[in-house]
Amino acid sequence: MIDDCKLVRITAIVPVYNAERYLHQCLDSLLRQTMPFFEAILINDGSTDNSASILCDYCRLDSRFTLITQNNSGLSMARNVGLEKAAGDYIAFLDSDDWLSPDAFELLLKTAGSCDVDIIVGNVLTVSQKGDNVTCWSFKRNSDIFPINVPISGRRYYLTVEREHSYTVMVYSYLYRKSFLDKHNFRFLSIIHEDELWTPLVLVTAKTVAVSPADFYYYRLRNDSLTSLCDSSCRRDSLLIVVDNLWRFALDLSGGNYLYEVRELLLLKAMFLFYTVCLLPSKETNDKFDKVRQFIPFAMAFNHYSFSANYYMSCILKEMRIFYKSLFSESPYCFLEGQMGNILFLYRFSRYTNKNCYEKYADYLLNGLMEELLSIEYPLEFSNGLLGIGWGVEYLIRHGYAEGNANEILADIDRRVIGEIHISKMTDISVEHGVTGLGYYILARIIDKDENIPIISELREYLIYYIDWLDILLREIKGIYVEALMLIQEFYKAGIYKSKTKSILVQAEYYDKIRF
Repeated sequence: MIDDCKLVRITAIVPVYNAERYLHQCLDSLLRQTMPFFEAILINDGSTDNSASILCDYCRLDSRFTLITQNNSGLSMARNVGLEKAAGDYIAFLDSDDWLSPDAFELLLKTAGSCDVDIIVGNVLTVSQKGDNVTCWSFKRNSDIFPINVPISGRRYYLTVEREHSYTVMVYSYLYRKSFLDKHNFRFLSIIHEDELWTPLVLVTAKTVAVSPADFYYYRLRNDSLTSLCDSSCRRDSLLIVVDNLWRFALDLSGGNYLYEVRELLLLKAMFLFYTVCLLPSKETNDKFDKVRQFIPFAMAFNHYSFSANYYMSCILKEMRIFYKSLFSESPYCFLEGQMGNILFLYRFSRYTNKNCYEKYADYLLNGLMEELLSIEYPLEFSNGLLGIGWGVEYLIRHGYAEGNANEILADIDRRVIGEIHISKMTDISVEHGVTGLGYYILARIIDKDENIPIISELREYLIYYIDWLDILLREIKGIYVEALMLIQEFYKAGIYKSKTKSILVQAEYYDKIRF
């Protein structure tokens, strides 16, 4: 260790567990630093391979290296041990299978010296397991979004990188001022996915952040990483702790700029992580995907974790519905529940997050739903029945989420719809359970379709009878049914039975509200 602690500008904390294959490259990158005033605290976390011997060799080689040996306690606890022993002005975290550029500390300190900030952000490069194919981790480099070496608030930084899809959650992406971490008592919880909690909390708390242009950290992509080897129950328990802490932190935020935006973003992040929990396979049930078979699967965790149902339902689930509806802004009247609602959400969420794991779960659920249609008698309704399922299938095919011939897949539903129009016995006028939902299904089936296709031609023919039927119901039922009038408006704009649809809209004083 450096004798004069005043010379220690950076403390590098390196937890090590069975990393002999990569350890030399990691530690050599520290030895090659062009900025010499650092210390490296190496924590041997109960390694059973040759890691301990390698660590001892480096400590004998360079007095700036200090070895701490402990029983296996996990990455978080090893980092905490390093934080307690650190003497540097700034803290850097380095995983034992990764490495730094030779000028990493020099460039980061250059930014630190030019502006007095709590956190310095650099760029992380990803590298294949073999050590080649180097690419930037984030969608955009921070230096492409923010001015270099200019202090900005932590809240503003966090909001911006999230919106730009350039947020990096890994703790080693940042250089932290030690006094800042100590002042706010930032330490890691003993969980996996600890970065998911640490990074947003630290960034939002930081008074100032500055961006360095340095490509300083090389992250090795590994199939056998610690997180990937953890079983689903361990991941679930850890993620629930992350969700709970994010939630509480968000609600405890007070004052300052961007308060509402940051709180909303943290709540949404907690919500998405909770949804991830619900997608994890479960050993306690034969159906490992049962937690996504309800529209609001979060509720299934209430009996197993310390969430207040009323507290949670009133805020997080409200945010869930707002977000869900925003994904379907092109069809605001179609807010599906049940299995098809989950499937549509997962497909859209997959594109929104650019994570194909959600698409795979959606594929699984969609295949299961199609099989169930052969054996289960679903009601002819939109909310959680055949109309909603059929509309969802049409939507998925039109938007490229699924492949297939909608006319063949939906033939049985089309026949049920035509039969219902023929007898005209349905009296409920709502979208969810009644006649308006029937109309939205027909509209989805015929818009931009070849009228020469027999089933499309037949649906269009019966649509005239349907509009007459809906007109009668609107006259008989007191009150203004906006959703039904919105449907009539869509028919009018599509040029369907224009004289009749215009007459209905004019009579309801709704015609002037049409937007073309």
